[in-house]
Amino acid sequence: MRGKLRAFWLALAVILTAVAVLLCVAATLMGSLYIRPSGDPQQTVIRFFDAVKRGDTAEAYACLSDYESAGLENVPETKDGQLLYQALKDSYDYTLSGDCRVEGLNAVQRVKFTHLNVGQAASDAAAKVGDVLAVLIEERPREELADAEGNILDSVNEEAFLTALNQVLADPMHYTRSTELETHLVYNGTDWRIVTSPELMTALMGGLS
Repeated sequence: MRGKLRAFWLALAVILTAVAVLLCVAATLMGSLYIRPSGDPQQTVIRFFDAVKRGDTAEAYACLSDYESAGLENVPETKDGQLLYQALKDSYDYTLSGDCRVEGLNAVQRVKFTHLNVGQAASDAAAKVGDVLAVLIEERPREELADAEGNILDSVNEEAFLTALNQVLADPMHYTRSTELETHLVYNGTDWRIVTSPELMTALMGGLS
């Protein structure tokens, strides 16, 4: 009797092991079928950068895997900030470099992204402020430019920088830069999404990190 019981439990163990193996194989096959990517990741890249170019931040963010907002929609409060912000948006352009490489649930597309060099433009404008102030001093009475102690009024400094910035941005191509980006994407089970990188975010901010 004991021999029969031992044989029974041994046979049952073999059957259960076989069933477990089959279930694992089935689960693997089903999982592979479920997560097999569909769609073209390159189209996500095109959709993203097209949205960036036309200023559609909601559409651009919908292409990202790790950001709901990156601050691109926030318009600066100052006039000089608004001027740089608009110049940056107007400078955006891109071209795809080569084909999109797909490996399983990941993909990479190289992109040449064009943008305004915000830091350089602002720096060159600051260097021109002295010349602009010199012109203002010649054209306006002292009381409109300085306080009783002879200090230039903040409003005048702001006006001078804004004037200098307009002069600098009159030639925006001089401050346009191109950055080579490796745009990484991941398939989330439904569609392809871009994984942001420091290089991408810096380029979108006009070279400011």
